[in-house]
Amino acid sequence: MSDKATVSTSVDTFNDGGSYYVRTEIEARLVGIHGPFPDLDTAKRLQAEQAAYAKTAGDQFKAQLQGTAAASPASKASG
Repeated sequence: MSDKATVSTSVDTFNDGGSYYVRTEIEARLVGIHGPFPDLDTAKRLQAEQAAYAKTAGDQFKAQLQGTAAASPASKASG
């Protein structure tokens, strides 16, 4: 039926105990609505399949975000 993806980012600096830090936030959200399906059994079966797919996709996305964070200029500069 529809999918809506949003990504928001924020980068700021802060001081803690005389040291300076750069904080980066990347938030992603995907809302998908699919159907209609002919009966509850079909919808429940697809819900279970979608839950397994979403977990795998979420794990892969998390790994990609962690790689992105590690490759960032601020991460490299801080050693």
